Amino acid sequence: MTSQENSATLAGPDQEQPTPTPRRASAGHIRGSSLLMVGRLLAILLNFGVQVLTIRYLSKADFGALSWALSVVAVAASANLLGLAKTVARFVPMHQERGELGAAFGAMLFAAGCIVGLGASIVAVFVGGQLVLGDRLIADPNSARLLLLLIFLTPIQALDNMLQNLAAVFLGARAIFFRRHLLGPLAKLLVVVAVVLTGGTVMQLAAGHLAVGIMGVSVYVTMISRHVKKHGLWDGARKEGLQVRTGELVRFSFPLYSADLVLVLQANVAVLVLKHFHGAAEVAALRAIVPVAGLCLVAIQSFKFLYVPNASRLLARQDHAGISEMYWRTTLWVSVLSFPAFAVACFLAEPVTTTLFGERYAGSAILLAIMSAATYFNACLGLNGYTLQVFGRTRPILINNTLGTVAIVAASLLLVPSLGALGAALAAAGSVVLLNALNQYALARSTPIGPVPRGVALAYARIAAGALVLLGLRLSLPEQPIWLAAAVIAVSLIVLRSNRDELDIDATFPELRRLGPLARLLGGKPKP
Repeated sequence: MTSQENSATLAGPDQEQPTPTPRRASAGHIRGSSLLMVGRLLAILLNFGVQVLTIRYLSKADFGALSWALSVVAVAASANLLGLAKTVARFVPMHQERGELGAAFGAMLFAAGCIVGLGASIVAVFVGGQLVLGDRLIADPNSARLLLLLIFLTPIQALDNMLQNLAAVFLGARAIFFRRHLLGPLAKLLVVVAVVLTGGTVMQLAAGHLAVGIMGVSVYVTMISRHVKKHGLWDGARKEGLQVRTGELVRFSFPLYSADLVLVLQANVAVLVLKHFHGAAEVAALRAIVPVAGLCLVAIQSFKFLYVPNASRLLARQDHAGISEMYWRTTLWVSVLSFPAFAVACFLAEPVTTTLFGERYAGSAILLAIMSAATYFNACLGLNGYTLQVFGRTRPILINNTLGTVAIVAASLLLVPSLGALGAALAAAGSVVLLNALNQYALARSTPIGPVPRGVALAYARIAAGALVLLGLRLSLPEQPIWLAAAVIAVSLIVLRSNRDELDIDATFPELRRLGPLARLLGGKPKP
């Protein structure tokens, strides 16, 4: 089997084959990622249903205990990953481009074995420690029981993360849309509804989370296995001979391990410190608004799945111009598409918080405004960390993540004891801003990506102007949420339309031209 045949065979059935033209390659990436963004929005709606039902059904203490246990599991799952999920996302498509089936499957099997083995060890340590130490390890009995059950999610979530990256390489956007954005959130919603209708307990809800995690891994394994069997990939790898390039994989994965840890710490270390000093109720006040602030990351999280495999293929061909074009075009789209979510979460924080979660959570509005501003800053700088990963710039990744970890831990210990949930929000937001600024600096210094293009700079200026307008209206109309909502819609449309030339909407989505007036509204040009 030739290199070209291997490359074509390994590509997912719904993935567009890469073209030599940088603009066309980035347009294909944006089209595929846009499908994932639609799926992500659907998942957000379903997950909001899960979040709201859970918050309204459980007591504040039970919700706080459940959130704390899930935070511990998230940290443990990140530790379990060892950076291997991102490693396979880079190396497997590069081996694909070179036609190296044996090396591709060797990397996948090595990653899966490490994740399963370490995950089993983590579970054993937690369960053994709880059985031996009892309440000396975790004082709150409710939290201890929840963690003892949910800790089994650690290897499941880690394996699910790795399989998701492999789905992006082999299966394409449609498979991720189905499993991640439809099946998983829908299953969680059904679990919560069942618990509410039957008057179930928080322990039963936790058991449902565990069952959904097992189901998700099983679905990914089934889908990828079918693809491998259908295209004869495993037979081809065996004939070529499996190659586990351990040194190459370990040297690359260790710095990315720090990246996984710092991302989880940003989301969870402040929660853990908050639980220690102020209890479950304060944790609930902060955790309730995290999914709402996360709306600002919908676009960037949707675009990242296909970005690393596509950019890695371009790197294998030494097409630096193509990677630069893809990075800045993706950044531009993410910045514009994320603006409406940022505007709603930041400038309509009070009505959004009380409408979704009730008056009990009115004090969380300021937390939502802070977190949404930080997450939008993250979105506007684009996939800088993932681009460093593609270029193999592991040293700045390790340094930046170390600094980010120190910052979030230090800020949490400094601010949380005196300020409670507000201090936790400030610590988490500050660490997000710092890490992304460091990554952007490293990207400019150590890769051929280049400075901010004129079109992206103009888009930043228009976005900043829109945000200032909304801030002025928010300060002058504090008790007029209807007028503020109308202003958010109007400014968001203006931001989209004013950047239509830089986005190149017509060339990227020519289908929009058939929509007539709607095409004009979205910034495109109707078909004559």
